[in-house]
Amino acid sequence: LYVQDLAGGLPRPVAPEGTRFPLSARPVSPDGRRAFARDGDGALRLFPLEGGAPEPLPGVEREEEPLRFSPDGLFVYAYRPGQVPARVTRVELATGRREPWLEIHPADRAGVPAITPVQLTADGRGYVYGYRRVLSDLYVVTGVE
Repeated sequence: LYVQDLAGGLPRPVAPEGTRFPLSARPVSPDGRRAFARDGDGALRLFPLEGGAPEPLPGVEREEEPLRFSPDGLFVYAYRPGQVPARVTRVELATGRREPWLEIHPADRAGVPAITPVQLTADGRGYVYGYRRVLSDLYVVTGVE
């Protein structure tokens, strides 16, 4: 992730090489001042877009993927990929306080091993998700010698 001055100049990296910004998320805060990402060690951090040292992303667990900031920038939504149902948690940035926010599952869960990715709309009122279904048939044969 780079910051580019529209008046010109070279793009400036927001974070050091090896930092991973989630592809399916919207990592930049609504005010455009910071973005979340995983550092080279896999820890979740908040990176200031104007430069400076990153801060920990409080309350989001290492196994979770952050999805986006709330419209007011006070919360981050996160979930654990690969679970059914997908439980989205709202995490308050100032305190790290967690609260269940949304539970996502297909109407028919049969054969659904995982839900991923999950994306939220900017206003947090809508979402989309993906999953694959693995089904098979079992036949019982009797009387065969």
